[in-house]
Amino acid sequence: MKLTLLNYNRPLFKVKVTDCNGVVEHFDSVILASNALQCTPQYVYLGLRTGRLIRGCKVEIEDEL
Repeated sequence: MKLTLLNYNRPLFKVKVTDCNGVVEHFDSVILASNALQCTPQYVYLGLRTGRLIRGCKVEIEDEL
């Protein structure tokens, strides 16, 4: 039986979240953004990659650390 460890070597991003009213919030990581949006980090990465709205909010990469 072979155990596989998860790879946590994802790049760090600052995330900009814009809601439907135009209010913008900046987060230092995807995990903080996912906590604020009450979803999983994988869902935030999906929104960043595809441009899909997450809980009615647009997520964008602000800059790389």
